[in-house]
Amino acid sequence: MYTLANLFQFKRYLGISPTNSAEDDRLLAALETASTQLERDTGRRFSPYYATHSYDIHTLFPNELILHDDLLRLDSIRDGSGAIALDEVILSPAYSAYSHLKLADDRAFQWGSSLHDAIQVTGLWGWHNTPYAMWQSTGATNLNPVNPQTGVLLVDDTLAPYADGVSPRFSVGMVLRLVNEMMLVTKVNTQAHQVFVQRGFGGSVIGDDYDEETYPIERYLPPLEVVNIVLRLAAAHYRDPDGRATANGLPTPKIPAGLRRERVR
Repeated sequence: MYTLANLFQFKRYLGISPTNSAEDDRLLAALETASTQLERDTGRRFSPYYATHSYDIHTLFPNELILHDDLLRLDSIRDGSGAIALDEVILSPAYSAYSHLKLADDRAFQWGSSLHDAIQVTGLWGWHNTPYAMWQSTGATNLNPVNPQTGVLLVDDTLAPYADGVSPRFSVGMVLRLVNEMMLVTKVNTQAHQVFVQRGFGGSVIGDDYDEETYPIERYLPPLEVVNIVLRLAAAHYRDPDGRATANGLPTPKIPAGLRRERVR
């Protein structure tokens, strides 16, 4: 399970030393619970994932789709007639994750034997308010092939701070991108400069171990307001793990309207 705020951020929020690992399991459990709760309450996924989703053709609107989930990047689309050129597809809204798809020139989707699941949309899914800035360089590069069994990534430096001058380059819960593969950080050994990762995260294709050259490593930055809400929620779960201090067992933070997904035609 991924978290929408990383372990370092949570420790800093709670005033716990980043070198104190005694409560790491409880801290991560609280972060996971908070991340799940926020995504459930908003109806959105805030961590990117690759997938193909199928859609029925709507008889009243045969040239458009209301997407089930937010789309960050469209890679391919097919209907009963085969692949559809991407330049024939209009995506909206223009400056955020996409929620609506329409064929240009009033062309209608085609089907074979059934309208059901006649359209397949493949891409990178999830929601971000600024998709163009969701990946940022860690300033680190890989120094070795990624071990396919242990998922150990050897980097040039794990101790150097990130661009903000405070955060470490790597922390448990971060999502990294190496070429086109996403990886989830599960452990960091700062002495050996090793980053332990879950490979092929979010449905991404596992690469060829990157053994011919070094590559820059990027990290995914969830929207700041998402991180802040998760930290507040996680703090409540960490301090009150049994939910005894709340009426229904879960704190109910104020969620900005813009984070909630509205499903309308």
